[in-house]
Amino acid sequence: MSSQSKFTVKLFYSYSHKDQKYREKIEGTLTLLRDQDGILKDWSDQRILPGEPISERIHKEMKKTDIFVFLLSSNFIESAECREEWVRAREIAKERPSVIRVPVILADCPWKDFEDMSQFKALPQDGKPIEDFPNQNTAWQQVYKELKRLVEELRKTFTIKDEFRKEMERTVFLSQEHVDLQSIFVFPALSSYTTRGGEDGVEEPIESKDQLLQSTYTLIYGEDLSGKTALCRHLFLSLVEDSKPVIYIDLDAVGRRATPDVFRDAYRCQFHGDYSLWEKQTGKAIILDNLSRSPGAIDHVLLATEYFDQVVVTLSTKTFYAYFRDEERLAQFREVEILPLTHNKQEKLIRRRMELSGQDGLVLDGRIDEIENRVNEIIISNRILPRYPFYVLSILQTYEGFMPSDLSITSYGHCYHILVIAHLSKSGIPRSDDKINTCLNFLENLAFEIYRSSSKDHCMGRDSLARFIEGYRSRYLIEEPILSRLFDQDYGIVTLVGQFKSPYMYYFFLGRFLARSGEKHKEVIERMLDRSYITSNCLTLIFTIHHTNDSHIIGIIEDILVRTMCALDDIEPSVLDREEAEIFEDVVAAIPSQILSSASVESEREKERNERDSRELEGRRELSDEDGEESVDAVNDIYRIMKNSEILGQILRNKYGSLERSRIVEIIETIADGGLRLVRLFLGHQREMDDIAIFIHKKSPELDLEEIKRAIRILSFVWTMVNVEKIVGALNKPEIQPLVKEVVAKNNTPAYELIEYFLWLDTIEQFSSKDREKLQSLWDKHLYPFFQRVISLRTQRYLNTHRVHEPIEQSVCSLLGIRYRPRLKRLG
Repeated sequence: MSSQSKFTVKLFYSYSHKDQKYREKIEGTLTLLRDQDGILKDWSDQRILPGEPISERIHKEMKKTDIFVFLLSSNFIESAECREEWVRAREIAKERPSVIRVPVILADCPWKDFEDMSQFKALPQDGKPIEDFPNQNTAWQQVYKELKRLVEELRKTFTIKDEFRKEMERTVFLSQEHVDLQSIFVFPALSSYTTRGGEDGVEEPIESKDQLLQSTYTLIYGEDLSGKTALCRHLFLSLVEDSKPVIYIDLDAVGRRATPDVFRDAYRCQFHGDYSLWEKQTGKAIILDNLSRSPGAIDHVLLATEYFDQVVVTLSTKTFYAYFRDEERLAQFREVEILPLTHNKQEKLIRRRMELSGQDGLVLDGRIDEIENRVNEIIISNRILPRYPFYVLSILQTYEGFMPSDLSITSYGHCYHILVIAHLSKSGIPRSDDKINTCLNFLENLAFEIYRSSSKDHCMGRDSLARFIEGYRSRYLIEEPILSRLFDQDYGIVTLVGQFKSPYMYYFFLGRFLARSGEKHKEVIERMLDRSYITSNCLTLIFTIHHTNDSHIIGIIEDILVRTMCALDDIEPSVLDREEAEIFEDVVAAIPSQILSSASVESEREKERNERDSRELEGRRELSDEDGEESVDAVNDIYRIMKNSEILGQILRNKYGSLERSRIVEIIETIADGGLRLVRLFLGHQREMDDIAIFIHKKSPELDLEEIKRAIRILSFVWTMVNVEKIVGALNKPEIQPLVKEVVAKNNTPAYELIEYFLWLDTIEQFSSKDREKLQSLWDKHLYPFFQRVISLRTQRYLNTHRVHEPIEQSVCSLLGIRYRPRLKRLG
């Protein structure tokens, strides 16, 4: 090992030049530490070269110092420069708590009255002045022994360096300097598999750091921006907190040649203490971030398995599948995948973020619901953006940065725009208007060309991509470096086979293209509107609306409204009055009247969000685009109403501020009537339902006919409530609630009142006595089993998942005729 690799302690002498002989004496006393062992590197102002700025050099050396030795006498106290050095050392110690200050008392002086110096143990023993020793060599020997002991302690004090801790704690999402990664971090959704290679494995969820680190060797892979580096930093900081020996290495930042020096150099950048002692410890761990296909990258991993007891490696999903999935040299590694956050984890992340925003007290559950709803509007059930912490926090950052008062925003397309610009910057594109606009134009045209290729996976292929680029260059100017960055394998936006790396980018740029050239390609938008029941068309239309100027959006809105109104137009919207809901009497009678839980609100919210995950997973298993195209018209009409309601809901969220009130009312009524027509589709065809029951009974005579009919009624009830909830979800925008109230008053049916009440529960921050009065009014107005049981269950569900003042909750229970159950407090 070279002399440069040896552990060293930097010592700084602060003294009065009148006491120079003592400074020379202590330097001589410490000769063995400095020259023979090479551990000590001491420095005084005598090393300043002629012509050097004195103050600047002193300040520079002080910043690098581990031990400050202050040679104290009346001369020191009289010197303004010496006193200033004490104050500066104190400030440095605040920034780096590992810094040590040692007073050495040369002569009797009032040093204990100076600043906070009396708090520190002085040398020689008991702070006895060196001049008072009959034999001063005895005093200097004491100074030598104590400083040597101090240096030895520093050798085996393996504490993290403050600057590296700050680097590990840094997060790009938060503007507050006092917020660090650990305070915002939520453990990601991880899964491992019990087998390797092409065989099917059994998925095993990993819920904690300890569970993840049970394996000796772990390979963690995830998509871009899935949180791999944040997880690495969290593991590193957690192990440091647990006093476990660990180092972190970004493989992108090290050379190709794998040698033990790489580990030593990483340690010296990250920790105090002597590496030669540290490496003798047992249980050492290393975290290797960003494994790539670069030459030598895997060699670092293999070498780490020889030197460390635990090895954690992260890499991108595409790199894992392309190069390392069946790598025999990594056969001993457990493979772990980073998945999108669950709804529970997302809520935890949002709650932590809001609690760190400087708000006083507990963040209301209703407030969290509102923010969750806005985030989910952008993510759209993992179909547009994956629910990774980066995207969730970026959405919150966008809201806070542009609309800090109430988190409202007039165009959610702006949030996607910010994410795209950030990705372009990461790709190495300069953030100048001309470069960014060049990229946007190219990507818009590429997205449209991919759409015209009619590829089911939105992928052109290499040959088609090459032809497109050649044709594009004949029409537009684009620099080769820009193209290279856009197609960069690691950080680019598009793959070499002409596919956008993230779904939201494809829909973003296709929608942007159609919004900018809507007149020229009007037939494309018309075709999408005709077949809006196809998921890709629905999502593209949403993004087209994001980008469309307000003056041009009216035509699209008109088209969507007409198509929605015409779907199943021979069916009247359901009113869910006593007569219509009579078929549900036996169904609601069988439903428990009380679902109010005594469990904690936190536990109930977790349960509800687990159910959201299940519904979201089922939603992703819906009919594919091809299935939709082959379906009969009636089925397509059902999907058209559902998808168009989703689009209209996005219009309300994005454009409500620029639409006339009459237009908003029309959209609200179209969404509600469309969903209620779907409800009536089942309720209005009971004869057909009975025929189906008879048909099933004939096929399976062992089944009781009445039980079959009852099962169909249960399905009809579920269908009814699902569609009511879909209407509520599409209208969930607090700013339009006054207009929703107008629509409800105009239509004046139990179905509309049910929608308004559900919507009310979903948008209030906290249930109050006013809300209890609203419930009382509805309860007294509709005295039939279906309506009362449904609003009772929906209210109880709200009470289960939101903190409500106890007297109000007791009053609500009394109204609903259910037993009040005191709420348990969550432990831990």
